[in-house]
Amino acid sequence: MRVGRKIEIEEIPLEKKWRRLLSICMDYYQTWREVIVEEFGVEKARELEVKWGRRLGEKTADVYKRVGWPATNIVNLAKALVISMRILNEDCEAVIEDANSVRIIHYHCPEHDEYAKRGLPGGCVNKCLAWFESTVKGINPRFRVELLKNFLKDNTCEILLKAT
Repeated sequence: MRVGRKIEIEEIPLEKKWRRLLSICMDYYQTWREVIVEEFGVEKARELEVKWGRRLGEKTADVYKRVGWPATNIVNLAKALVISMRILNEDCEAVIEDANSVRIIHYHCPEHDEYAKRGLPGGCVNKCLAWFESTVKGINPRFRVELLKNFLKDNTCEILLKAT
C-alpha cells in the first residue's frame, strides 16, 4: 500500500459549478449534433433535434406534474417556464396579453449563442419550439404555442402561449 500526502483542493463556489455544468451540458448536446451531422447529414440532424425537443418537452411536463407545479392555468404555466429557463441562464420574462394569452420573451439565450458560435445561427428554433409545444400540450392540451419572433430575424425570441 502506498502512503502519501493528500493534495488539498479548494472548494469550488456553487455558482461557478452551476455555470460550468451548463457549459458542459451545452457542449455534450452540440457534440452529439455534430456526430449526427457527420454520420447522417444536416437534414437528419434537424429531424432528430425536433424529436429530441419533443421528447424533452414530454419529460418536462411530467416533471412539472410530478412535483406538483401549479401550471394548470396559462399564467402559472408561463411562470413555471420562465423559472425553468432562468435556471438555464436564459434572460427572459412573461408578459400577460389578456386573460387567455401570455408572451414569453427571451432577450438572451445561451443555447442560441452556442448554435451561432458553431456556425448555425438560428439552428435552435425548431428544437426549442418543439420543446415548448410538447411541454405546454403535456400540461394542458387546450393550450397552444405560437412563435412570434426569433433571434435570427428579430434579435429576441418570443413565444405566445394561448388558452383556447
